[in-house]
Amino acid sequence: MDLDKDPVGRVFVTYQVNSDSGAEIVRCSKDGVVVWRTFVQSLMIDHSAYRQEASAWVVGDALHIKIEGSKTINEVLDLKTGKQLSRMVTEKKR
Repeated sequence: MDLDKDPVGRVFVTYQVNSDSGAEIVRCSKDGVVVWRTFVQSLMIDHSAYRQEASAWVVGDALHIKIEGSKTINEVLDLKTGKQLSRMVTEKKR
């Protein structure tokens, strides 16, 4: 995710598609220096029976992360610090 609207850098979201393994979130400055790194905690499912998809978007000073796998994880992070502001895990709608 390129944060070009406000020239502060980029946010990278990495995750494994074939399991509920959570995600790593890294915010870098425009010159590539890591500002903060955090993890969206996994659902602790030990097998690869589930696929997961992740999306991210910015609202004001908050980074919203949504991961859909066997359940849906919604986290909100402070964009400046990476601190978790909220987390909600819900059953996936079928």
